[in-house]
Amino acid sequence: MPQRERAGQPSDDHGQRPQSRGGLARPRTPQYPCPEPRCPFASSSMAHVGRHWGREHPTIMPPADVWGALELRRNKCGLAVPRTQADSACQCGPCTTAKPKCPVCDTRLDLRSSQVRHFSRHSAAQVRAVPPAVLRTLGVGQRACGKICEVNSLNHPHAISRCLDPVLCGSGLTHAQTLAVRRNRAADDLTGLDDVFAQLRNSPSEFFGAASIHTLVRFVDAVLAMQVRTWKRVPQRLSATVALELAAMLEDLARAPSELEQVRALSRLWTFPTLVLCLPPGRQPSRARAAFLVDRLHKWRADSITELVSAVPVDAALPTGTLTPDLLAKQVQKHMRAHHIGAAARLLESSGIHQVTDDVLAKLRALHPSAADTSSLRHDAHGPGQDSASAADVPWEGDDIRQLILAIPHTSGSGPSRWSASLLHQVLQTEVAGSKVQVALLRVSQALVRRGFEGQAGALWNHARLIPLRKKDGGVRPIAVGEVLRRALGKLALRCLGQAAVDSLLPLQFGVGRKSGLEAAIMGTRMAVLEPTQSEPVAALKVDLANAFNTVSRHTLLRLVHARFPELWPLVRSTYSTPSPLRLGTQMLYSARGVQQGDPLGPLLFSLVLQNVLAQFSAPQVHQVWYLDDGCVVGTPAHLAAFLLAFEHDAQAHGLAINRAKTEFILTGTMTRSDVPDGLQDLLVTSWSEAELLGVPLDATGAGRALAPIARLSRKVLDLARTVSELPCSEEAFHLLRGSVGPRRLAHLTRTMPADVIRAELASFDEGWRHCVARTVGTAPADCLDGTDVRPEWRLPLSMGGLGLTALTDVAPFAFAAGSRAAARALDQVPDDVVPPTLVRWDARFHSDQAALACLPAPVAADDAPPGTLLSSQTQSCRRFFRKMQTDWLSDQGTTTWEFHRRHGISAPFALAWLSMPSAIPLAGHATRMRPHVWQAAVRHMLGLPTRLAQFASQTRCPAISATTGAICGERLDALGRHALACVFGPSRYGRHERVAEALRDFAHAAGLVTVREPAVCDTSTARRPYDVLIGTTGVDVSVVLPDKAGARRTPGSAIRIKTAAKLSAYTFARVGSSARWQSAPRLTLAAVAPTAPAGAGHLYAWATMPDLPGLRSRVIPDGQAAVARPSLDDSPSALSPGCLGRQPRPCASAFGTRHPCGGTAMALRASAPGAHTMSLDIGHCPGQR
Repeated sequence: MPQRERAGQPSDDHGQRPQSRGGLARPRTPQYPCPEPRCPFASSSMAHVGRHWGREHPTIMPPADVWGALELRRNKCGLAVPRTQADSACQCGPCTTAKPKCPVCDTRLDLRSSQVRHFSRHSAAQVRAVPPAVLRTLGVGQRACGKICEVNSLNHPHAISRCLDPVLCGSGLTHAQTLAVRRNRAADDLTGLDDVFAQLRNSPSEFFGAASIHTLVRFVDAVLAMQVRTWKRVPQRLSATVALELAAMLEDLARAPSELEQVRALSRLWTFPTLVLCLPPGRQPSRARAAFLVDRLHKWRADSITELVSAVPVDAALPTGTLTPDLLAKQVQKHMRAHHIGAAARLLESSGIHQVTDDVLAKLRALHPSAADTSSLRHDAHGPGQDSASAADVPWEGDDIRQLILAIPHTSGSGPSRWSASLLHQVLQTEVAGSKVQVALLRVSQALVRRGFEGQAGALWNHARLIPLRKKDGGVRPIAVGEVLRRALGKLALRCLGQAAVDSLLPLQFGVGRKSGLEAAIMGTRMAVLEPTQSEPVAALKVDLANAFNTVSRHTLLRLVHARFPELWPLVRSTYSTPSPLRLGTQMLYSARGVQQGDPLGPLLFSLVLQNVLAQFSAPQVHQVWYLDDGCVVGTPAHLAAFLLAFEHDAQAHGLAINRAKTEFILTGTMTRSDVPDGLQDLLVTSWSEAELLGVPLDATGAGRALAPIARLSRKVLDLARTVSELPCSEEAFHLLRGSVGPRRLAHLTRTMPADVIRAELASFDEGWRHCVARTVGTAPADCLDGTDVRPEWRLPLSMGGLGLTALTDVAPFAFAAGSRAAARALDQVPDDVVPPTLVRWDARFHSDQAALACLPAPVAADDAPPGTLLSSQTQSCRRFFRKMQTDWLSDQGTTTWEFHRRHGISAPFALAWLSMPSAIPLAGHATRMRPHVWQAAVRHMLGLPTRLAQFASQTRCPAISATTGAICGERLDALGRHALACVFGPSRYGRHERVAEALRDFAHAAGLVTVREPAVCDTSTARRPYDVLIGTTGVDVSVVLPDKAGARRTPGSAIRIKTAAKLSAYTFARVGSSARWQSAPRLTLAAVAPTAPAGAGHLYAWATMPDLPGLRSRVIPDGQAAVARPSLDDSPSALSPGCLGRQPRPCASAFGTRHPCGGTAMALRASAPGAHTMSLDIGHCPGQR
């Protein structure tokens, strides 16, 4: 029985859609009746009426006043047909009789379209009985296996479609996949190309210029199947050559006008790294490897390609499968030093990689199903707008592409061609040649956006490397890694769409471009259940789509992109109009359905198809929330059953299917299992207190087992944190804990759950995670506590003197208030100056604002933000909270002098910059990469903790030896390691001194001044150089002093004055009888008191003032107990960027100009030096030096 009759709705005789289906209203009311008086047909579109007229009344002339509105015309046979219909498509009797018949079933064939679909209905034996010449006249042919294809594709690889031969494809495999597995054997098996190499023994350009598409595709498949090791960064002297080769290949691709030319250009581009940038076998010296590369570059430019292919050093022992602990630690360390935290965390979470077996291949093919027919894809690809000459120019510049590629971590996975991110970084940063690559990339992007790539060129552009990751349960998780260039251009296209992409998915989709989308989805679902619009009880339906991203229809995807985003049409057509190969070593699969994983446009394209399905029927009785492919629908049980039935019916046509085994029916209130409708009995039934959405409990009250998901996630994160804490690289492990494996993974819970409900779970997590961090930095868990409270250093951010270990219990109230406000604004879509109505109802239930205000300290300055702004911004509210904590911590009067300066030192701006990221800021006396025990000692000293061998410190003397005189220090060591910082022979003090002097020299040199490092003129009495840096005629001497030994706490600036007086008296005494006759006036000493992190140094920032320049003035701000001059340019401090070590003083260079400093010039330097130290810059004037 038809569906409409089952639902009690009588079907009409005119093909009209019913007004409702299962209670869901369909807003399609007929408005335009057929002009024929006796015809009852009506439709809401005049175009539909016109098609109906041409089909039902072709011989009747419509009224003149509606002729244009019906979009009709008179064809050559005198019939009324649609305006866009060609004369050859006439359906009259004479024209139908003139059409040829099928030689198998005598059906009349329309030669305007492909006959592959028709002949595929017949068996292979029936088609084989037809003479091949007859089939060619109809535009089709038959392969050896019996597969029907178009005549012009007989010489091309098989397209992905269901093969009818029962022998080859009895198990359901496609013929294209079977051939791919067969021809991608060992890397040295190139028998299919031997005839080509025998005929083309010239340069590669001639080979690529003469080969056909079929030959080039086979050649690319064979080359990319080779297991080789390639250069990550080529020798510096060859980087320009490689960059020019890349630029030339990109230019050829940008200029390629046809599919054949595009395939030739892409074949050269993708095979270049394997054939030319491969490493020689075994371990060889750098010079030998460079010579090997030079030889292959010469062969690429002049020799036969056969020599390149035959001499590729195939490495069959490349690491695969499960990583050993040592190799895992090295890989994590490599990713962390590249600031690729996400990759390091995913590497620790993974269970290894599957070996490629028949079972794994079968699972991968099941996850990447083939399309039933790809002829409509080709039809969509050649639809209107493909030659988009009218398309707008690309809205980005070459520098945008360059910056986007440089922002990709160099440890990111490369595509099948092995053009890695690190290699692209090198060629883009090469002088002169890098600019040519940048211009060529811009032209390729212009060609891709304006006209796209055709056929097999699009498949080559979209190919990917498939990695079968092993799940915890032994399953397969496929990861497709596309080319870096394609990913970069996709990100640019998505970025340029901006708000238009978000608006196209309103109001149901929250997973694409919506700010606070997760919080809004959770709040919308909760409010729909707590405040239903119906009087009947409501339930919730958590919808799960089966393998949605890999099965969504590309036909619908292409049509929607062409209709809604025509500027994306050529790019998307190039990517998804042709099945693209997924390369798995020597095996190959094809992606013919769905969006490719890793494509930046993938979530948007999938959401467009899902939005189209949801828009086909109106469901005002239910409330829908979708976050990509996860949906939650709230309504009465009857409405939910009708929704699921309608969704399944409409989604099937677009390649989507509901996974009923994972779809949940959520009972609310007093509902029981008896309230589940008949059509939903097979679903999982869950209570409201046990339900979760996107990993967040839906019950915000914490009743029953509502907090079980939080406890489960907390245990999972802590288990991973313990694994991280056991890594041998302690510095990288610390940053991995801070950046990924820690509170960041529970941050969404603090923004969606009331703080008082989850406080106990968060406190337990904070304690366990803090113990993992303590193990990593080499301290005991008890060192985190000050009595029963956690020490501020373990809670404050780095900028305020802490380790940056954010405690979830500290930020939870502010996070929930800010998340609630952001979610309500995303749901209501109101202006910024309007309070969202949903927020008012939400706050009345959960009191998010009141809880945050209760934890918010009183303002510490008159210019603090108002409460409304603080509650809307989690960052600002947390900053005020931690500022109050820091103020109380610094104002503690019960501290010793050393402790006082330690706290003020590590609280100074940028004092703990060396802790911000591994290898970012060097420490004085050490390289950028320290050994784990050295780094742990620096952290312990920064925290004011004794060294690990504190009990032996008083019995040990300093073993430091002078490099010039051979003298031994011999001073007794102390438990806190103070002597190591002040030892004149040790690396720390000397390293700090040298870095300050070098930074000052580089700073002045960049400003255009003449600088001399340690001038040769010496004092005869002391045989020492009187100044560290000579800037023009001004001598600058840098000195370091321990403030606690100089009485720095007695009065502000006392340490500076004491040290300066000692310096001046020493210089005055030394100048007596000096042949250089140095003059002591005018001399100005400017304070730079920087009590800073123990063992830290290297990060410097500087200010320069010149009072006689207009618009430049200085001000004095008290900093702890020392007065520090902080000049500003129009009240904006001119400071060096963090980590530059004085090498990029662009903001300060304008202050110097080209003038030489004089007595009225002041310069201040601050350094994050270890311990509580004073940096005194003694600036004097020497008129005798020019």
